[in-house]
Amino acid sequence: MYLDADECIDNPDACVAEDQSGGAATTPGSPCYGNYFVATGQESCPDWSDDPQQAGAGCGITRGQYYSYDCLTQSGGQWNQFESSLNSVKSLLINDPKCEKFLASTVGIQDFTLDVANLSSFFAVANSFSLNVTGANAPGTSATTYDVSGFTTIINFQTFQQETPSQQRDTILHEMAHWLDAKGFSQSDLGSSGGQSHNEKLLKKNCSKTIKGN
Repeated sequence: MYLDADECIDNPDACVAEDQSGGAATTPGSPCYGNYFVATGQESCPDWSDDPQQAGAGCGITRGQYYSYDCLTQSGGQWNQFESSLNSVKSLLINDPKCEKFLASTVGIQDFTLDVANLSSFFAVANSFSLNVTGANAPGTSATTYDVSGFTTIINFQTFQQETPSQQRDTILHEMAHWLDAKGFSQSDLGSSGGQSHNEKLLKKNCSKTIKGN
């Protein structure tokens, strides 16, 4: 008999063991199929596969305040691809004091340095986003911040993987400026073309070196 989702949440080792024995985690329709529980929501089984296609096999939906997220995770193939871009930003920021100063303008350089050292802990990826109001797919939204409790920034991998490396770095820096509350950066640019334009100008002015990859 398959473990149900609540049993997997309470005993993740058993969830992994059942997966390794060919049980619930590898069988379509079972509660632990894929990287996420199908039966009761957002908690994930431990990551048992490095296959980037696994994320699309049987993930669940996580509902946020404005969006719903397919396969919200911080592990697996898609996460590994995103983390490579994240590490690129970390390396480039070391040689971009103007961008560092801008991003640290509210929290201070000490806290900023600690945050950058643990940058991956502030991000997660999802296969795709959909709007809660309409249920429609939202490929135009590349990332959200503070939409789901327990996650700071969520990256829309469907959109992110189609961006150029410069655009990807811009996306990462944009979300960092949100949760670091960089001075002058509008926190209310969701659905506001004026707010987004203002924020992009600030990023280009202060962080063009990192965005360009110089």
